[in-house]
Amino acid sequence: MEYGARVSVEHRLVWIGIFGVIVTLVAFVAYSFWPTAMTATAVTLGAKTFHADMVDVERQPGENITEHRGVLEDNRALLYAYPKSDSWIVQARDLHSAVDILWITDNKNVAYIAKNAQPSNSHVYRPGGAARYVLYLPAGSVEKYSIKSGQSITFNDKGDR
Repeated sequence: MEYGARVSVEHRLVWIGIFGVIVTLVAFVAYSFWPTAMTATAVTLGAKTFHADMVDVERQPGENITEHRGVLEDNRALLYAYPKSDSWIVQARDLHSAVDILWITDNKNVAYIAKNAQPSNSHVYRPGGAARYVLYLPAGSVEKYSIKSGQSITFNDKGDR
């Protein structure tokens, strides 16, 4: 192989390598930071079933209710699945409209309820202890469907993937 031909091949290999590194970096950034589609799941409390968008907080850290929807429709909900039980707080500034908030244990029982939580720049809603899931329902749902602390709730915590 002549000297000129070898240099040309080496240049091509260098550019292919650079292009490969760039594509790998773009793919990594897209996978890590690109908002992924939420999964859907049916959430049943007593006789009422809500169609919930589920956010896996471990896979989508920093997600909040404002990024998903304004006012929750009557049969819709938003379910946050956290990696472990803890006292997960809800900052009211993230709300677009009033909602009912339910904190749910690992055993899928309603642990704590905040009724008619209003949007506010200063208010924070805290559960009375540890919970694994936080469920947002349309305001008034707790009263309308007689939802109580300790009530069993069913849903697929992996979503419909």
